Amino acid sequence: MKPLVTRSLLTAAIAFCCGLLGASLASHMPQGLGLSSRPNPDYRLVQFRERVDRMLSEEIHLSAQQKRQVELIDHNYTLDYNLALADLHASNSELAAALANDMSLNDDAKAAIGEIQVNVGQMQTSTVNYIVDLRKVLTREQQKIFDGRIIADIM
Repeated sequence: MKPLVTRSLLTAAIAFCCGLLGASLASHMPQGLGLSSRPNPDYRLVQFRERVDRMLSEEIHLSAQQKRQVELIDHNYTLDYNLALADLHASNSELAAALANDMSLNDDAKAAIGEIQVNVGQMQTSTVNYIVDLRKVLTREQQKIFDGRIIADIM
């Protein structure tokens, strides 16, 4: 195997492992350190989640029990989404390695693109599950508000 390919694959493997480690460590971070369990604010996800959080606090007014349930849903969603994001970064590295080896749409590049599509699909599925899980903790009246706003945000 060529040294460039070997280094690229090693880099991709290290990036993937670091992403998994980061997502795992995030689940054990104490909240009192001023650290957030939310992804980087540059991602569209946070904009969506900020809108959902604002809606839940300003329009729906959750009970204390509902707030605790939402916090757990947020935490689990963050972990799931971050794992999919780490996989996406690893797949992007695999694509870069395939292109560095042979600047064409070769079998390795096609396989990496397929993995990227799976990762993006997983991120979308995580977001839909997040919406469905949040909805389950709401009363019927709260669900009516939530449903209308979520549909508008998705469109």
